[in-house]
Amino acid sequence: MILQELNYVFDYISANTLGVNSYWAGWASDRTRSRATNDLGEEVGAEYPKITFTPPQGELRLNTSKNSYSCTLIFDDLLGYNNDGSLNESTQFEKWSILEVLVERFFRGLQSYTKSILPDYISLDSSVSKRFDSFSSTQRLVSIVVTFDITTPVMCEFSPTFPTPTPTWPPDSLVPGDWIKGRQEYIEVSSGTLAWTANGLSLPSNLYINVYQNGQLLLISQYTISGNTIVIGADYHVPGSSYVVEAVWKV
Repeated sequence: MILQELNYVFDYISANTLGVNSYWAGWASDRTRSRATNDLGEEVGAEYPKITFTPPQGELRLNTSKNSYSCTLIFDDLLGYNNDGSLNESTQFEKWSILEVLVERFFRGLQSYTKSILPDYISLDSSVSKRFDSFSSTQRLVSIVVTFDITTPVMCEFSPTFPTPTPTWPPDSLVPGDWIKGRQEYIEVSSGTLAWTANGLSLPSNLYINVYQNGQLLLISQYTISGNTIVIGADYHVPGSSYVVEAVWKV
């Protein structure tokens, strides 16, 4: 596997991680620069939360014909405002809590995907380090910087293919390992009890669910799930609020 293929893997996993809105590969210092065109892979219209893959450190192990990459992924979110510029009063620790969920979702997806292509084709070390950060610049960002090691064969005739993400239920066909996405809206509801009826499936665990209140992602601690019912905490529900519930399942 070459570095470009590894970038494709991270891009694919990011696109299928619920709650992640964009992915980019490049220098960490470029994350807050204005990129007006998409020439040479430049980024246009990125939305947060966002994942950035920075240039890794590499090692060629001649005795085993393997490449080892020390990788860094930066999970960013906006602090103080939303993608549309509206006010967001979430604190740094609330934003970090949301980003931690995205980190876990990403790496669970990465583990699942790497096992599905070829055994030991990508070896992900079990230890993933996280560093929490925030700063003010052109954009105010709160971040989790994740570092980890990946090992791949130097030469291999196999080149992984990246299937198109499965559309909203019902898809045309499913095979074991596919991910199904579902979404349901609740407009200006009086009750904080939301019944899931979108696709006839039982809701998965909290790890695979996002709940938005008036466009704001709620923390897992702000609602409970019982069967196919989501109950917004009494301290957080406001009558007349609109909700969106997103969920993913693995076949």
